[in-house]
Amino acid sequence: MQDLGTVGGLCVLLVALQGCGRVVNDVDAHAGAGGVDATGGNAAGGVRIGPAGAGGEATSPAGSAGAAGAANAVVETTDPKGRLILNQQVDWLVVDESRLYWLTEPAGISGCMKEQCGETVLRYSPDATSFPAIGKDHVYWYAPTVSTSTGGAVSCPKTGCTDVPFALGAPYFRSAADGDFLYFQYANGIARCSYAGCGDEPQLVVQNETFRADQIKPIRFQGAYAYWLDASAVRRALKDGGSGPAQTLAVGPAKGVFDVSSRGVFWLDASERILSCPLTGCGDQSPTVVYANASPKGYLRADDLGVYWKEDDAVHFCAAEGCTTPQVLTTSNVIGFDIDDRFVYWNHTADAESPPLGTGIGTTIRRVLKPGASAP
Repeated sequence: MQDLGTVGGLCVLLVALQGCGRVVNDVDAHAGAGGVDATGGNAAGGVRIGPAGAGGEATSPAGSAGAAGAANAVVETTDPKGRLILNQQVDWLVVDESRLYWLTEPAGISGCMKEQCGETVLRYSPDATSFPAIGKDHVYWYAPTVSTSTGGAVSCPKTGCTDVPFALGAPYFRSAADGDFLYFQYANGIARCSYAGCGDEPQLVVQNETFRADQIKPIRFQGAYAYWLDASAVRRALKDGGSGPAQTLAVGPAKGVFDVSSRGVFWLDASERILSCPLTGCGDQSPTVVYANASPKGYLRADDLGVYWKEDDAVHFCAAEGCTTPQVLTTSNVIGFDIDDRFVYWNHTADAESPPLGTGIGTTIRRVLKPGASAP
């Protein structure tokens, strides 16, 4: 339940009388109950956009009427326009369980708590030019001011840097984070270092591997494994560097766009079709054709529900089992996007329907409920 009745100066004037209204998750706005024993009534505001609830009337001479509940209570939406989260210059967007992170223009990394974004913006780096990798408790990025002899990768707690970022002594090249480790391409393979640094040298995860040069997010993680694309196949290996060679799960990816979820591995073939295989590989079976339309597609994400991708500058969705007509989740103003367990987030070009709130021309971060998700 979200208490919005204390918004505005009216509450300050009435606080001594304990008469401020509160918004409750009702269907429509209703009148508040009368005050009792010098206590003002509570005005109920609707979850649906509608008029404010009326103030309660006192039921004794000492009672004071409750203030009206706030109209237009915050409501999550499935409307493709989404809900505005932040208005700021945003170049690349990453989401984890509780925060948003983005590259600012012309350089730098910022972040915020998802539910109070405008009030909790943190500045992690003023000079980063690469997208951040997000681990369990730390943010990683390439710092151009760090000596290349130590690799350029730095880390900072998610709560913000209290001092200069920590230099890991590792390269930041085709990097991704999982748990307490930063993973990166290293010496024709994949290596990792913890947020506390590499020590004498990085820990090798797998050797003698190649990588597609056009991969947006080169390494993905699911369970005990790291996944990546080489020139012609989907590959995986134990992410802790355990024994056993890397495995080929499927052949045929033709674009450096892929993702992994509990439902399998998803990628694009030469015809821009979305294909998938189980996490253990296709074996002798052909990949599943999740979506056969050959229109150009961009960034791709997957979760337990299915797969999300950018097409015609909008985010589309298809269930993991496949579809012929995908759901279009957003308007056609998407630059980049990411997902969490309930929402699709994207950075949205400014237009007449979502103008910048501040000065200058920028972009906004917006979000929309995922298919099947419900508002709290």
